[in-house]
Amino acid sequence: MKRLLFVPLLALSVVGCQDLVEPNPDTLVDSADDHRRRGSRAHRVVKELRHIVGGTYRDRDLGVIGTAFLYDPRAFGGSTDYYDVTGPAGWNGDQVFRCFRYRPAGTAASRALCWNFIPPLSGRFGATASDQSGRSAMFKINASNTLVPPTITSVSEESGNVTISWHARHAKSFLVRVNPLPFDGSISGEMVVTGSARSATLSGLTLAPGAPHQVVVFGFNYDLTHVNPPPPRQFNIGAQGALFTPS
Repeated sequence: MKRLLFVPLLALSVVGCQDLVEPNPDTLVDSADDHRRRGSRAHRVVKELRHIVGGTYRDRDLGVIGTAFLYDPRAFGGSTDYYDVTGPAGWNGDQVFRCFRYRPAGTAASRALCWNFIPPLSGRFGATASDQSGRSAMFKINASNTLVPPTITSVSEESGNVTISWHARHAKSFLVRVNPLPFDGSISGEMVVTGSARSATLSGLTLAPGAPHQVVVFGFNYDLTHVNPPPPRQFNIGAQGALFTPS
């Protein structure tokens, strides 16, 4: 068992990456013509789908340090590569944040996420999709609504196989990750596991012996492994990182 050194995650985690997913028109926003044909019920359905929601990112050591987003990347004729997000006055210096599609292994095709290290503000946010649908959305974030981060209890490594164990409450899924330090955006291995998991093994990793590495367990208040559960009204992340040195 490795001796753990716990570290805050500021600037040590990517905010998004891109991959390809297949569209599923069953849960996509209808066009304006569809709205007119189907009447007010279609409008209610579209409103309930909430294609993008936001929330908070809480680090076990530093507290609430970022803003998180969850969205459905499927679109008619393709996929949504990113959403351009704006927030209440003062958030991100009143600049647009581009939330790129990020779907680590184990994430359902109907879900993508991203986060940044921009302190959240309570209020109304807006988002516009990159695809040709012209989709846009408004949603609210409560900056005081957070998820308790997991607590990493052990890390063991042997021949490129890293096993991480943790305690957690309230999380409905987890992302487990290993990356070298200093962090340059490269990831040695990662996967999403269900909310019942309290350990995971990342196998076949290429790790430099004697060099510092980081394990991170991200908890989510939403199950990223299921295809079609209703999205939450707010998407929160709680995370903890720890350092280890491969032998």
